[in-house]
Amino acid sequence: MYLWNIKALKKELTADVLTEPQVFAYFLAMLTLDTLFYELTWLFPGTSETNIWDYVGYAGSVAFTIGGTLVAYRMNGGSAGSGFLARFFPLMWVLTVRFLVFLLPLFVLAMIPMFYFSEALFGTEAAGEDFTALSGYAVIVSWVWFLAFYYRLAVHMRDVARAA
Repeated sequence: MYLWNIKALKKELTADVLTEPQVFAYFLAMLTLDTLFYELTWLFPGTSETNIWDYVGYAGSVAFTIGGTLVAYRMNGGSAGSGFLARFFPLMWVLTVRFLVFLLPLFVLAMIPMFYFSEALFGTEAAGEDFTALSGYAVIVSWVWFLAFYYRLAVHMRDVARAA
């Protein structure tokens, strides 16, 4: 199982040498990671009221996930393509690992505006307005992440499909 080396993974996907157990390992890794992140959100319940940005962010995340997966499907050849899931989960796993590694420094940089909105974080009188602005900022940053991630996934999926 690859964690970082996407070139080697793409070579194996192009040659169609991954076995069903190997593909299952990637699928299980993605399912586990998704579940860990999803369940982690329940450990840190928010104290603030839901605002419009929460709904916009949710809708955008769903749209980007569906849209990005459909674009990757098309880059794999659509209905004429082959081995979509056997390519999708391994590529998604390696990209997720790579993006998480790069997300850490970006998260530190993203903290700078959060300090600007620190009144919202500490509950002072301007908290409502500041927190709404902070929510909007977080949604836009997450959308950029989704777009970059699914763009790279589609590029790699296209490369494997063309080489195969």
